[in-house]
Amino acid sequence: GPRPWHAVCAAAMDESPPMRTNGFERPFHPFQVTSWIVFGTDVLIYLICVFSLIDHGVKMVLAPFYIGTVVLLVAATAQATRSNAADPHVILQADSAMQIEEDDSMPFCGLCNVPVYPRSKHCRVCSKCVDIFDHHCMWINNCVGRANYKSFFVTISSVALMIGTVLGTCIFLIIAYFTDEEAFEQRLLDTPVLGELPKETFLGLLLTISALNVPLFV
Repeated sequence: GPRPWHAVCAAAMDESPPMRTNGFERPFHPFQVTSWIVFGTDVLIYLICVFSLIDHGVKMVLAPFYIGTVVLLVAATAQATRSNAADPHVILQADSAMQIEEDDSMPFCGLCNVPVYPRSKHCRVCSKCVDIFDHHCMWINNCVGRANYKSFFVTISSVALMIGTVLGTCIFLIIAYFTDEEAFEQRLLDTPVLGELPKETFLGLLLTISALNVPLFV
């Protein structure tokens, strides 16, 4: 029969927000939208203002690597965001609209009103139990668990590679500026987009990009 404390959980269930399926469900989290804007802007500024100053031979190697990290970041983030990390019993009950039979060998979540795996944990933001719960990530507006842990790891790794490339390029150009200002100025003149930009202004841009990307990298 039903457990005595089911009635106690009923009020909490009624007050709980509706269950979120994935991170693309609205409302979007402000951190999630911010990450789209920041990384999108970062890519555009790097390709237009920074990448164009690199020697042609280096570009041939760096271009596919950098673009590859960006594509990998977008694909992995989309996968991690759209995954439903809920415990399979929660998904089964939601899809079938039927009461799952209780199993005394498994923990019971009174909020989801269903037995769940021992390593599942209820996320109050998503209003569901997550299979092998790791944490709720505001940047993807979704829980990280068994279903999307690998794609989330790829997301973090690709961010590190992408930001590392940006910082490495900026550091190289900053060193070039201070070691040979004439050669650096010639780099600017040889670039159609940046030819009329004073080298001091571009140095400020490099320092700003580096300052903004360091916190993202560490």
